[in-house]
Amino acid sequence: MRHSENLASFLHRNRFEVRDLIDNKMTKEDFHLLRSFRSQYVFANHVSNQEMRRLNLALILASTFVDNDITELDYISRFCSELYDEEWNYALQFCPYYSIDETIKNLHFLQAAIEDSYLNVVTVLTRKSEAIMQKRLSQEFRHSEEYSGSISIMNFVSYYASFLDCCWRLRDAVGLRESGPYKRAIRAIISKNQNAHTFVKDYRNFQLHFRNIEPYAEISFSGKREQRLLFNATELLYTSFKWKSASKVYLQSAEKLDVIETFVAVKNDVHRVSKFIQSVVFKKMKTEKLAYETYLKVRDQFLHLQNAYVDIGAIAKKPTKILSRLIDRNLVAQLVDSSLSNGELKSSLLQLADKYKTLPTDKLKSIEAEIDDLISRRHPVQSVAGYLGGRPIE
Repeated sequence: MRHSENLASFLHRNRFEVRDLIDNKMTKEDFHLLRSFRSQYVFANHVSNQEMRRLNLALILASTFVDNDITELDYISRFCSELYDEEWNYALQFCPYYSIDETIKNLHFLQAAIEDSYLNVVTVLTRKSEAIMQKRLSQEFRHSEEYSGSISIMNFVSYYASFLDCCWRLRDAVGLRESGPYKRAIRAIISKNQNAHTFVKDYRNFQLHFRNIEPYAEISFSGKREQRLLFNATELLYTSFKWKSASKVYLQSAEKLDVIETFVAVKNDVHRVSKFIQSVVFKKMKTEKLAYETYLKVRDQFLHLQNAYVDIGAIAKKPTKILSRLIDRNLVAQLVDSSLSNGELKSSLLQLADKYKTLPTDKLKSIEAEIDDLISRRHPVQSVAGYLGGRPIE
């Protein structure tokens, strides 16, 4: 927490009504005495209602998270063990790195979406080209493919616009909005394709707010078959749409605009820009990232320990083994089928099951018995010499 702040001032700063969070049995005098304590942990212990107590614990953790405090992990771990997921996630949102992490996750999603929409554009080219080769240009085919190219292109340019928005949010979060070196670095990354980037941004507005133009396929046979998905650049250029100067230059560079070529250049730069921005964020927010990952580890440790004690399957009269609740079944299967000796297998599974070193002796004995049973049913794996190109590997 901030040096001059206690839990009450934190709640006030975040527009909570503190009195509403206190048990009604508490007198006004007790409340004022309580809020004067420097230790926010005293606060939670004066709430009798269990649900209200969990809410207060969540707020206490939030007031810790907001300052990336990792000096009192025992308290955090203790409070974490009393909170449901909803309350934990609520508190976690106050962590400064939380929004950064969510934006980075969205950045990864948009990169994948851009790649996927690009492949859909390539598929459109393939279908249109095959139709030309097989002369399936019937009215029915034209109707079914009328907007296929435009829809795929719309997805690409829309995901690209959202990707830029994520980049800008990350840039602003680390205070680089007016940074000259940052701007120069981004320009250097996209320098060869800057006009293509501007055109893709412009084309999204053109397609959304002006008109739609379906690209066409063209096949040529200069030594080998080549197929391209094209726009008539002149047609785009001489509409009344207000293209930016860089877009005009790009459209004037050729009579036919190759959609695939343009998208390949842009998506390759997207990966480079994403990698650069993330490296900047990780460097600038090293402390915040460490605190956030520490909180996540504390929560994961609690859930891991909870799985050792709580068997959800038993409620439905389908009890499960502790080992299966602590280690992914696919990983267990891979280890069992590996060339590890029985001793190595047992050691590996025990280490994975007790990865946080928090399981008590009785649980470890139960897990060890389950592993012994697993090993007793294991098919023996015979070791075979390794060869590459017919030569043994020494």
